[in-house]
Amino acid sequence: MRIIGGITAHYGSDYIGYAVKSIYEFVDELWISFCTLPWGHRSTPIPNPDSIEKMREAAHIFGDPHNKIHFEQHDFWPDEGTHRDHITALATDRGADLLLRTDADEIWDQESLAGWLEIASRMEAHYYSLPFLHLWRSFDYYCDDDCRPLRIVNCKSWQVEHNFPPLIKEKVFHMGYARKPADVYYKALVHAHQEGDWKTWYQNVFLRFPTVTQNVHPTCVRPKPDGSNWWDIKPFDRYRLPNFMQSHPFWNMEIIQ
Repeated sequence: MRIIGGITAHYGSDYIGYAVKSIYEFVDELWISFCTLPWGHRSTPIPNPDSIEKMREAAHIFGDPHNKIHFEQHDFWPDEGTHRDHITALATDRGADLLLRTDADEIWDQESLAGWLEIASRMEAHYYSLPFLHLWRSFDYYCDDDCRPLRIVNCKSWQVEHNFPPLIKEKVFHMGYARKPADVYYKALVHAHQEGDWKTWYQNVFLRFPTVTQNVHPTCVRPKPDGSNWWDIKPFDRYRLPNFMQSHPFWNMEIIQ
């Protein structure tokens, strides 16, 4: 079974090394596809906080003892889907049976990842969509979500398009809202999902934590069946994260600044 990891990124040096660490032992190769400009943009309103050199250095903070990490750079992709399709084609061309298609700010529980890859290896579905939770402003709070991003591709099968594997131990830990405010502001300016007013959200919701704690996502406003909101902030036990996250610079911050 040949497994290739693929990370599509425009920024994210604060977490990419930890994202790499969380999948490194499960993949035969790991390709990081860096885009100089944000998806769909021909320029940026403020400079990108991360260059490819900074991303490359951050990706190697735990080393690369088996020479698995490879970088490529592109100047522009018209949208997120096209960039992800590219990394899927790259993995397929390199003989992958499975592609683990992830982001620079996603941390994987090792037991859960092993289980999901095993499921994908013995089933005929092409796509596998997985459950996520989202850390919020620190490692002590999170929001839940019923969305399941597509993260595993069976490159050898098209017989059934989608599969939704069960929760094994932990959901995928998304760290995109547990970062420095300046980096979240950049995200608000260039995010691929530009529905809604992200700048107003940044000022009136993101920066106002812990005063504002309900319905905090900039665009996801779907209620749960019981009438509560998916994106209401709840306490989180940081020790649910993989042990290596204890070395992260944000580990001891009450609120990331």
